[in-house]
Amino acid sequence: MKLNGKIYLRQETIINTLEDIVILLEMGQYYEISDAIRNIKPENAENVAVQIAKFQDMFMVYFKNENYCKLETILEITQENQYDPKKEKVSLYTQGAYGIRVASDKDATERYIFNVCLQVFMSKIKINYK
Repeated sequence: MKLNGKIYLRQETIINTLEDIVILLEMGQYYEISDAIRNIKPENAENVAVQIAKFQDMFMVYFKNENYCKLETILEITQENQYDPKKEKVSLYTQGAYGIRVASDKDATERYIFNVCLQVFMSKIKINYK
């Protein structure tokens, strides 16, 4: 819906888009989300699916009081919930001794996957509704 030049979205749109990402993570079809997370471990994907479900619950709470949400607000909430690579370790791989690429620890990997999933969510929302 468009009102006063601003785009407003219903709860179903946001929840369904996030649910699609959760389902792809749980089914092991990471490549359909993004090529950046093509080769991840299933246990990392399951943990990120739980994190995205919790993120999805934030919108459920928001929509208890509102019928629509501004696109700008959705994007702001999503950006605020992403992990900041400057403050926390967010990566799939790290640089080891002699320039060898080493897999990051579990937490850094899951933060990276979560950020990628939220970026995909934002891009889907922007593409479909702008």
